[in-house]
Amino acid sequence: MPSDNGATSPLGACTDPQKPVKLRARLRSMASNVFISGVSSGFGRLSALALARRGHRVFGTMRDLHGSNRAVSTELVTAAQQLPGSIVAYDMELEFERSVKGAVGQVLSDAGHLDVVVNNAGTTTMGLAETMTDQQMLHAMDVNVIGHHRVMRAVLPSMRARKSGLLIHISDTLGRVAVPLMGIHCASKAAIEALADAYRYELAPLGIESTVVQPGFFPTGFVDRLEVGDDHQRADGYGPMADKLDALGDAVREVIMGKDPPDPQMVADTIVTLVELDPGSRPDRFVVDGRDGSDLLRVNDAHRRAQSEMMVKLGLDDGE
Repeated sequence: MPSDNGATSPLGACTDPQKPVKLRARLRSMASNVFISGVSSGFGRLSALALARRGHRVFGTMRDLHGSNRAVSTELVTAAQQLPGSIVAYDMELEFERSVKGAVGQVLSDAGHLDVVVNNAGTTTMGLAETMTDQQMLHAMDVNVIGHHRVMRAVLPSMRARKSGLLIHISDTLGRVAVPLMGIHCASKAAIEALADAYRYELAPLGIESTVVQPGFFPTGFVDRLEVGDDHQRADGYGPMADKLDALGDAVREVIMGKDPPDPQMVADTIVTLVELDPGSRPDRFVVDGRDGSDLLRVNDAHRRAQSEMMVKLGLDDGE
């Protein structure tokens, strides 16, 4: 299985400065059919436009396409009309299997096949873990993990039939390291990390690759859409820790909105790079950090070694 050996985004921090050059040398120019969930804003929108600029055909989904996101959808599709590629928008709600199956079915009917699937849509929560109600945690897991899995189940039969394809899973830094006051979010992203690895091992013999993109903190507006714990009374027994939520929010805002904020276009460019790399040359993970991603690179390297050792112990090592 391909390993990034410490590689990050071509525009991000990298322990091997020559690796991005080598990766770019293997880029393909062939247009691909790319499915992206969550193109109404943030990384999804930027990635859709970046791919269309390169001539790829993008099939993007968003919630409430004909309602609150009608103007957003129209703007996105119209912008793509001036580009070499194309963008078509579809309505999809990750929490409902029928919606996911319907959207993917329509995309496959329109596109004929999918070369790449980018699981990008998700939600972010912040607050003491105990203040998050059962319903809030179920919602976070339903959107970030089970919704992700619904998309995989909908697209994989067609990819397996063609014996080719690329799955790109958008995680983030907090899928590898947990921080207080964002435990539920960290748990959902950690689940995505594990699920992506399982898919990678299970699908590799079928010609389907699975790669994780791990962005750091970028100004995509997610701070303004954070969901906080509803059970406020639970915070009473936490003392000073209960008062740190606002401080954490301020710290995150400073990282992403302070002096020289990182450009989220870096993440979109990374996705373009992954799409255009030759099959078999894609890494298992890309760290995309506008400041310093060295800490996460070390975590990934340690995880990779432990994962490899476990595979050997279980007799599942494929010799790569």
